[in-house]
Amino acid sequence: MFNWFHSGGIFMWLILVFFIAAVFIATRVYGNIKKKSVGKATLDLKTLLVLGVSSMALGVIGQLLGIYAALGAIIVATDISPAIVLEGFRIASVSTVFGTVLFLVTMLIWFGLREYLFRTTE
Repeated sequence: MFNWFHSGGIFMWLILVFFIAAVFIATRVYGNIKKKSVGKATLDLKTLLVLGVSSMALGVIGQLLGIYAALGAIIVATDISPAIVLEGFRIASVSTVFGTVLFLVTMLIWFGLREYLFRTTE
């Protein structure tokens, strides 16, 4: 698992930081809802949404940079097998998968907390 994470490059660490921040923000939203602090909860919900979208964008940027680096290596190489090319594209997709999974998780949390906020303020 760590090898898979490590193969994604520096963008995986940035996405992981976004995940930790999203967990922190989600717990803060829940606490603000419990305290009936609607303004802070609403602002934190927007922050949670931005973190999810940004993680997916970081994943896509990581993939594009990985593909760009792989294409540069292919240009330099004179004899390269298709298996090596496909492995490069597979590794480049790791950050996109991780970012997209984080996006989906934050969206589910966002929907749940938003619904909880609406139900408690009515």
